[in-house]
Amino acid sequence: MNSTDVKSFILFTDQAAYLKRLSLEEAGRVMLAVFNYVETGNVPELAPLPDMVFSLITDAIKRNKMKYDSICEKRRNSALVKWEKYRRIQQNTKNANADFVEPCSHLNYDPDRDRVRDRVRDPDSEKNQYGAKAPALSKKKFTKPSPPEIQNYCSQRNNNIDPDQFYNFYESKGWLVGKTPMKDWKAAIRTWENRDRDKTEGNQNLGVEL
Repeated sequence: MNSTDVKSFILFTDQAAYLKRLSLEEAGRVMLAVFNYVETGNVPELAPLPDMVFSLITDAIKRNKMKYDSICEKRRNSALVKWEKYRRIQQNTKNANADFVEPCSHLNYDPDRDRVRDRVRDPDSEKNQYGAKAPALSKKKFTKPSPPEIQNYCSQRNNNIDPDQFYNFYESKGWLVGKTPMKDWKAAIRTWENRDRDKTEGNQNLGVEL
């Protein structure tokens, strides 16, 4: 043993029983010899009884060192196995990515470009290829019809809807369909036609004369 192998060592309380068999001077010599052995590996020449105590203490130190070295070796091997497994996973992932990109290389694939393409676009902020801001899509503004317009459309469809009733009904509601602003008053006329047709058919089935 030398100073590069062991920086510390353990003494057990039961070893004190061995030291108590010695005189204070002999016990001091044994302990100094133990420290010197741990630092340099040199075995001193001692009297028989001190030498026996020295051997008991140093044998325990050597067993503890062997146990410590075995634990360190197992931990080192375990770390190497984990690192090798991680390295293989990284290599396999790299190879898989290479196999994916290679067949598409002729397509001039640009991941940064495609990420931008996949974003949700705002038409009001988009620019065309020349840098000019793209025109925003115009929304058709609803214009409420006049009674004559309603009359004319109802005549074209040859229905029985009262134009004044239709106008006054939606005028009183602010031209809302439920809680939604009306978008197409002609579609509302057709809805009224279907409602009246269903009502008429229902009355006929009940035997009610209109």
